[in-house]
Amino acid sequence: MIGFIIITSLIITGITSAQFSSITYKNLNNKDVRLSEFLGEPLIVDAFATWCEPCKIEMGHLEEIYKISNNELNILSLSVSAASESIEEVEDFQNEYNARWHFGIDHNKEFTEEFQVSFIPSMYLFDSNGVLVKSWTGITEANVIIDELKSSLSLELENVEYNALDGISEQLSSNKLFQLTSSFLIVTVAYVIFVPTSTKKVLPEKV
Repeated sequence: MIGFIIITSLIITGITSAQFSSITYKNLNNKDVRLSEFLGEPLIVDAFATWCEPCKIEMGHLEEIYKISNNELNILSLSVSAASESIEEVEDFQNEYNARWHFGIDHNKEFTEEFQVSFIPSMYLFDSNGVLVKSWTGITEANVIIDELKSSLSLELENVEYNALDGISEQLSSNKLFQLTSSFLIVTVAYVIFVPTSTKKVLPEKV
């Protein structure tokens, strides 16, 4: 797996600005948009799917970046699950997280194939000329991306305050097993506290 990731990285970093500019996606108005429209400012492309639990965690990190970006960069959350997701579903996802950046669907898989997207979430950072600077796979904290924006693109951004416990909390809250276990414990505790003792079945003591 490590070798695969290294090879993929080498191939991806060879993408030229011309290839970047030719890629199109569908925006939430069902119109074709070229990535070339983002030229002139750095761009973060978030490859995601609405059903992806880690992608939901990543929304919080993107929000942190968006809030401190000072309109110096663009963010595009691009669904790479076009076969199973509609524009309406992606729009509902955007509204659920009150995300104020660009959203779209990789309807013809141009971005997916050009950048060999194999895992989600994945992040891709392009400079103002459309050249790929860095990519990340998996949940990526905001400060990791912010540090890259500052070191590689010289953007003057402030790091966000991040508590490691917040990240653990986010991951647990999105875990289905954790949700079911928590619900069971809440119901059990409520039963013990609020149901009168007289209504509970008492087992006879053994002689």
